[in-house]
Amino acid sequence: MPSDSTDKKACFVAQIDLSLKEKLQNDLLDQGFKLTTPPYTLFSAQKKGVSCTLYTSGKLTVQGKDKEDFIHFYLEPEILKSLAYSHPEIEIDMTPRIGIDEAGKGDFFGPLCIAGVYGDEKMIKELLTIGVKDSKTISDKNILLLKSKIQRICPHAIVRLPPKKYNELYSNFRNLNRLLG
Repeated sequence: MPSDSTDKKACFVAQIDLSLKEKLQNDLLDQGFKLTTPPYTLFSAQKKGVSCTLYTSGKLTVQGKDKEDFIHFYLEPEILKSLAYSHPEIEIDMTPRIGIDEAGKGDFFGPLCIAGVYGDEKMIKELLTIGVKDSKTISDKNILLLKSKIQRICPHAIVRLPPKKYNELYSNFRNLNRLLG
């Protein structure tokens, strides 16, 4: 957990599990960081606007003018598995639920695809651990990697309606929202 979660100071500090060192190091290299190894550190990483240092104690510091985006879009979802810094007011609701989403319109160009996933508290925690978050913040490549993991963790269903079937159903429902529901 970050030690400065309520006031956003110049330097963000968090304690992380050292078993995440290799993942963090590889991810930072993939993001274009240059790594060095100053005394008492496992590594220090710098790129324009952000620097972070992982100490042998497990203490991680992040600073720089772009630290907020780095924390929000990488560190919290991938390493900390917590939104306590960027959204201290939010607690993740672990109530069992079914989530659905659709893609495509189906009426002319291609199929309407609808997916539904069920998650209980244990499954939701596991989904957070593997990095599931808002799909708008995940690359297509990572979404494809997460797909099979999600399918192993949670009961799910995928419905594919080709244009002809979509149009047939739409003529019965006469309301897209009711059809999608």
